[in-house]
Amino acid sequence: MDRQEDMLRKLKGPDIQGWGEDPADNFGTYTDESGSQKTIETKIGGYQDFYHQLAQAIRHGDNVPIEPEQALDVIRVIEAAYQSAHSQRTVELSSPTTSLSTMENSS
Repeated sequence: MDRQEDMLRKLKGPDIQGWGEDPADNFGTYTDESGSQKTIETKIGGYQDFYHQLAQAIRHGDNVPIEPEQALDVIRVIEAAYQSAHSQRTVELSSPTTSLSTMENSS
């Protein structure tokens, strides 16, 4: 479960210390093609920032917080992760619809 969602269920919101932080046991592990592994710390999140930016985009024509192509790429990765876990095998992804440099420039 997403930590922010869990905190909201406990009636704790963005104004408390630790909001959006994941414990170390929830960090990800990246494994490259050689089998070398690296722990990836979860970035501190905040849904409220995303929805504020989205509201500004709708109301005032500001930039959207994420481009639709980026959202599709994230969905593709999540679906591949589910497929990989279910089949217990590596699932290869085709080329993304966005490049890493495009995503870095938009943040």
